Parts: sequence; structure tokens; C-alpha cells
Amino acid sequence: MKVQYLLTFMTIGLSMAHSGRHMKRNDGCSTICTAEFKPVCGQGSDGTSKTFSNLCQLKAANCDKSSSSFVLLREGEC
Repeated sequence: MKVQYLLTFMTIGLSMAHSGRHMKRNDGCSTICTAEFKPVCGQGSDGTSKTFSNLCQLKAANCDKSSSSFVLLREGEC
């Protein structure tokens, strides 16, 4: 019975330690954006302009390492 309690607590402890590693990520890339339509115009590092649904969507695009990096040009569509 004591062994069973020990194994249970070890399992819970390891599970909490493992999940804590994922929670430490604080780079803004794990943000879930709302569907609010408040368009912003962003300019990519390659010089192209793109309209995003909102500022959160622009920031989320910057998390995707395969696309160019965008900076906010102005509020509203491009």
C-alpha cells in the first residue's frame, strides 16, 4: 500500500514538472487571437504590405518562422 502511494505521488510530481516546462514559454507565440475584425496594415521584411484582421493576427504571423516578419504600418486596411 505504501508503495502504491509513493508511485502515485511520483507520477503526479513528474506530470506537474513536465507540464511546467511548457508553461514557462512566454514569447507571445502561444496566444489565441479573437475573431474581432479591426484591420491593421503590416509591412513584411520583404517590403510587401498585408492586411490582418487585427493586431493579434499580425503578431501571430510573426511567430511563424517560415513567413516574413511584419511591422505595423497603420490601423485599417492596406
